[in-house]
Amino acid sequence: MVYYTFLKWQTSEPNYRYLLTAPDAETINDWWREASTKDPEHVKRLGPDFYSWGSGAQAWDLAPSFLNKIIYTLLNDRDGRIISNFAQPPRVSVLSGDSYYIRSKSSPELYWLEKGGLIYATKQDRTRSTFRLDGERDSDRNRTVIIGKDYISVSAVGGSAQKYVSVNDNGEVVLSGHSCRMCYSDLKNM
Repeated sequence: MVYYTFLKWQTSEPNYRYLLTAPDAETINDWWREASTKDPEHVKRLGPDFYSWGSGAQAWDLAPSFLNKIIYTLLNDRDGRIISNFAQPPRVSVLSGDSYYIRSKSSPELYWLEKGGLIYATKQDRTRSTFRLDGERDSDRNRTVIIGKDYISVSAVGGSAQKYVSVNDNGEVVLSGHSCRMCYSDLKNM
């Protein structure tokens, strides 16, 4: 399924509006990370499907490594013609330092539940989990959008001691006292 997002030039409301087309939402996240790292003053994420830039660079020059991964379509000026709408499923920007419920991709009614140091998939209850960029606890990178290639730590919310999600020798998902470094895309593919 293709994924769409809008990109607007900050200094002109009616002009230089682009529709970006990518193979999936993760490609858009990766594009944004490269573009905003290269020019953090001028490239802004206004929402998961809406971005802006204000430098003199062309839209396709914001993240050059994505030239073969994203289609940049210049939209008609505001007063010219109607912009076509697109429908796609809503998505959440996963932010470092925020907490979320984790659920199954294949069976969305199943959520992760922490009980007795183990993680269970259940329909009965659920436990919130905090996602952090690896090594970034209480840092200025909290609230950074997490993308697939980021290493993260996941901890259960609540309890007296900080416990992190990891995998034990039996292949079970458990909570332990130390962080298990994992790639966000690996968690998404579990």
